[in-house]
Amino acid sequence: MIQPFESVMMRTLLGPMVAALQIFALYVVVHGHYSPGGGFQGGVLFGASIVLPLLVQGRRSGFFVLSQRAAIVMAAGGVLVFLAFGLFGPLAGQPVLDYAAVPLSDYPAYRRSLSILGIEIGVTMAVAGSVVSIFYILYEEVNVETDSKPATEEPR
Repeated sequence: MIQPFESVMMRTLLGPMVAALQIFALYVVVHGHYSPGGGFQGGVLFGASIVLPLLVQGRRSGFFVLSQRAAIVMAAGGVLVFLAFGLFGPLAGQPVLDYAAVPLSDYPAYRRSLSILGIEIGVTMAVAGSVVSIFYILYEEVNVETDSKPATEEPR
């Protein structure tokens, strides 16, 4: 079975590293429709900030621990947020992903900007949930493999 990584340095630096990862993920998502970056990159960073405490301290960490079920719900919710923003255009008689059709403001430029941010948030949720789900799946497979190994017999 995989044990938590016992390192005083890692346990000491874990809090600032997780906080920095999450702040940088927020920056990448919010600034993503103006420059390189966006939902996918921010989602990977946010997912890594959730997985890192699990790698260092295991499930007993004092950090926000997202269960596998919650990660799947988060990923599905992100897809639904993306679909809500993407399909609002056809419902309003406009093309798919027409960001100006979403009634978030009086000005078309603001509507587009806020809709793109909504799309980026949906992608971020989907990617972060997927990263955490993949971690749990791989973690369980490693635990099953290490627990199911037969005891080696001594040669006669």
